[in-house]
Amino acid sequence: MSSSVVDVSEEDNVVKDKFAEIYVMLRDHGDENGVPVFSQKDWKFVVDNYDKKKVIEVLAHYIINNKPIFPLRKIEHKNMKNSFDKLWKRDIVSLKVVRRGGDDGWEDGKDYTIKLKYDYDCTSSGVGEKCLYMIQLGHEYNDASSYFQQENRLKCNSYGYKGPLNAWVDLTELKKMNWTFWRPSMVGKNGIRSRDYRSSMRVSGYVATQFKPHVAKCIYEMNNAERILDTSCGWGDRLVAFYCTEGAKVYYGCDPNENVYEDYKKQCIEYEKLLGTKEEDIKIVDGVWVGIDEVIDDGDKCLGSKGCSYFECKGKKHVRIYNGCAEDIILGNGGFGNGGDAAGGDFDLLFTSPPYFKTEMYNEGGDGEDLQSWKRYDTFEKWRDKFLYKMIQNVEESLKVGGKIMLNIVDPQIKTKRYRVCDHLVDFVTGLGFTYDGWILQRMKGGPAKKGLSGVNWYGEPIFSFTKD
Repeated sequence: MSSSVVDVSEEDNVVKDKFAEIYVMLRDHGDENGVPVFSQKDWKFVVDNYDKKKVIEVLAHYIINNKPIFPLRKIEHKNMKNSFDKLWKRDIVSLKVVRRGGDDGWEDGKDYTIKLKYDYDCTSSGVGEKCLYMIQLGHEYNDASSYFQQENRLKCNSYGYKGPLNAWVDLTELKKMNWTFWRPSMVGKNGIRSRDYRSSMRVSGYVATQFKPHVAKCIYEMNNAERILDTSCGWGDRLVAFYCTEGAKVYYGCDPNENVYEDYKKQCIEYEKLLGTKEEDIKIVDGVWVGIDEVIDDGDKCLGSKGCSYFECKGKKHVRIYNGCAEDIILGNGGFGNGGDAAGGDFDLLFTSPPYFKTEMYNEGGDGEDLQSWKRYDTFEKWRDKFLYKMIQNVEESLKVGGKIMLNIVDPQIKTKRYRVCDHLVDFVTGLGFTYDGWILQRMKGGPAKKGLSGVNWYGEPIFSFTKD
């Protein structure tokens, strides 16, 4: 019995020694921010001599205890300016849009195969049988908004996953992280660089997607939009596209996330400067929306956004953004006190990408969490009817006849369950007196690998288009 006790104790000491060995090794390889980085040779030594699960466990404890600074992507002001200037000066429609040609083919003469994640009735029959046009992918303009919003985006959680900045301070999340550091390319070539932590989290965890600014500029220009609504301003990507579209004059939007709201102001001021407006000529006005009390079906009241802040920025362009909910506020309507505008019913376009139910849990843990649609509406049906459809009804009041609603949305998927909304959405909007024009393909990376979606095989998400009769 005594020898058995000794053996267990020795084994325990070995385990502790291994933990300490790995911990010290991680510490000794910390960069200037404390993030462990390894050359190819040093990392191969770790892979060859230590158990993967044990290294992941120790790495989790190291990050929590030593608090290395998360390796954000370094975006300097000059990077933001360069990205902005390119988006502003380039003929984005010619560069990125593939139009229809004669005989229902494509203008460039290629025979494209288009694949969406899901098949919809509204994209496969009737007026929606053929895609109206396609917008090419690209990330070369992302820095224009990421310079301001990168940290906010990386704090965004998803259903079942935490965003990178939240996971970085959570021991449980870090211990179950499936780091990509054991891939052959890292073991045999690259080693581990600080940026690999960020990219690994994108692959094995969750990173909120950034809307491509050039897509928004294409939509604005293809529709000759001067007065624009955006009911989910998100990471400020459609905002920068507005500033980089010469014909766009007015942008009204809202978002209940208090963190992104404060950064929208910084975006507006900086973009005005980049357009040549002197700082003393940029007018910022802060206000409070007096709101309305509206009784809805279950007897509750829409009081969530009453008293919310808004700001206006006026220079070469005019922006107003509310720190409130799209289902509460009628953007541009003149009947709502301090939040009103005399030009209600005169907007050309709503273009937005609304939340996909609970797939992204915006501002979880923030002061405005209760105003987020994923928290406010606990069932899909409530989210659809009281957020999505109510937002569309509000927008209808602010659009002129001939104005357009254009929505980038897909059927949300939580785990393995698909929540069908797109086909029902088309029926709902046409029931409000709109004509369904069809859909546009926003090309994206990815897609089923077995389909070989490259070259003339394109994968992406739909943008549904409606015209007010």
